[in-house]
Amino acid sequence: MAEHGTASWYFEKGALIAKHPILFAIRLGYNTKRFLGDTASRFGYYDYPHKNICLVGMPMGGTALFRSLLCGIPGYFTRPMPLPSDIRYNQGISDQAFSHFPSNGYTMIQTHLDPTQENLDCLLRNGIEKIVVNFRDLRAVAVSRYFRLLAEPKSKDAFDYMDY
Repeated sequence: MAEHGTASWYFEKGALIAKHPILFAIRLGYNTKRFLGDTASRFGYYDYPHKNICLVGMPMGGTALFRSLLCGIPGYFTRPMPLPSDIRYNQGISDQAFSHFPSNGYTMIQTHLDPTQENLDCLLRNGIEKIVVNFRDLRAVAVSRYFRLLAEPKSKDAFDYMDY
């Protein structure tokens, strides 16, 4: 994918919008709602004890469902988390992931971080005040992962196909 800010990046995004105008409308609506929620937070409309909540769990462990439930709380929104691909693949996090977090808004993030001291320190250093761990029975995770890989197999030219 092209680097953000280059002309080819804008052409890629424009082509994506042309292919999926409904998804673009949904994203635009969400961003507008998030902007209004952040503005309301700035003026004290929401007063929750934790500004930033991090939901951590295993892949295929139900974290997306739990994130949807937590984002149903008025005022909490997800934010983009730019991460280098190697850090994301190794289930880590870096300080640059928090660059889009507003100082006045309420943020809910969902990750599949490895439980290392370095990752925990990064979360705490960047103002994550509440960490919620979602745990699912490992047998159910294995079954979910199996059926996901059957439904969406990796391509043979993927760099980690041998692991697959």
